[in-house]
Amino acid sequence: MSERDWIVYPYQHVFGIVDEDDAADAAAKGILDAGVPEEDITVLTGESGAARIDSHGSTHGMLGRVLRAVQFATMDALPDAERYERAALDGKYVLAIRTKDDQTRDVVHRELLKHGGHFLNYYGKLTTQPLSEP
Repeated sequence: MSERDWIVYPYQHVFGIVDEDDAADAAAKGILDAGVPEEDITVLTGESGAARIDSHGSTHGMLGRVLRAVQFATMDALPDAERYERAALDGKYVLAIRTKDDQTRDVVHRELLKHGGHFLNYYGKLTTQPLSEP
């Protein structure tokens, strides 16, 4: 699974929380087996995962804080980022999977649900599509 820098905005990504290590591994494997490239699957957990989410931009300096403030005023994704960041800090697993089309999004959605995924959302260009109940 990939490790990249700060997630500024998760365009074309499905995000979900999986509570247990084994379930997160099984979900990632199922998504990989369904044909999603490994570099499109990111698992975030612990302090390092939370820092990649950085919902308030606090670990990314003044520019990070300003960017998150603008996003908070103009988009609906910031409360989601706070919840994902908290889940990572609580030792849960946040899976972020890049999906380039509806078919891939649907496969990822099913795999996450199958392995206990919750708070599943798809992030489009300027919209968030809930894929499960909060």
